[in-house]
Amino acid sequence: MGVITIIRRVRIGSSKEKVWNAIADIGAVERLHPYIVLSRVTSTKESGIGATRHLHCSHYGIELKERVVTWKENDLLKLAMYESRNLPMRAEMISSFALTEEGDATLLTGTLRYASANWVGGLWDRLVLDRLHLSGWTKFMAGIKHYVETGEPVDQRTRLDLGAELIDHGSGS
Repeated sequence: MGVITIIRRVRIGSSKEKVWNAIADIGAVERLHPYIVLSRVTSTKESGIGATRHLHCSHYGIELKERVVTWKENDLLKLAMYESRNLPMRAEMISSFALTEEGDATLLTGTLRYASANWVGGLWDRLVLDRLHLSGWTKFMAGIKHYVETGEPVDQRTRLDLGAELIDHGSGS
């Protein structure tokens, strides 16, 4: 079925190390994402390739289990969903975060790539989830920026700067 890729880029007024520390704490995503109400590490290792986490989302009772598949300290973090609840017909979902130093700031590029398992899932994506994923990914990137720059965790009431640059939203390979 079709693959959707959403890429957002945000400039964060902090060092790569500080941005990395925020996103690499894979069990504390609820501090960064307004739609994640609970997150926890589920593996014995808390970081690095193979570490796993369980996320509870505020929308539709969605739960995700993700595994770290790429870990390049201070440069690149990639996670792949390996199980979900209330996210029907999802063949794959991969999120990645690339960090680039830019003067006294960090450019964070976040990519969300997902595919439905069949045409019914593709229809569900088009009618409901594509908008939710685009909004959620935008708020996630803004939440990371907010948390790193202020130290304040985000939730659904947090006013976020949603000016993250949209690089791509559409089919990709």
